[in-house]
Amino acid sequence: MKKLTTPISDSDLEDINVGDQITISGTIYTGRDAALPQLVKLIKKDEVPFDMNGMVIMHTAFSDAGIAPTTSNKEEIEFTIPF
Repeated sequence: MKKLTTPISDSDLEDINVGDQITISGTIYTGRDAALPQLVKLIKKDEVPFDMNGMVIMHTAFSDAGIAPTTSNKEEIEFTIPF
């Protein structure tokens, strides 16, 4: 198990490979479908109200069980996320 703490640096990711199990601690920002396009607009205008360098963003969904991760490839938001 590899442990990462935000803010995450490029060198922290050098030894991470597809399929590795990781834990992430520190600040993790979450957002649902509507939040991600709004964040992209703020990025494009250089008006993000917090430092995003090395941060983790988790696309979330809400259910009776609480908040959990979900996919970010929904057609209505996929084209707004920068590569």
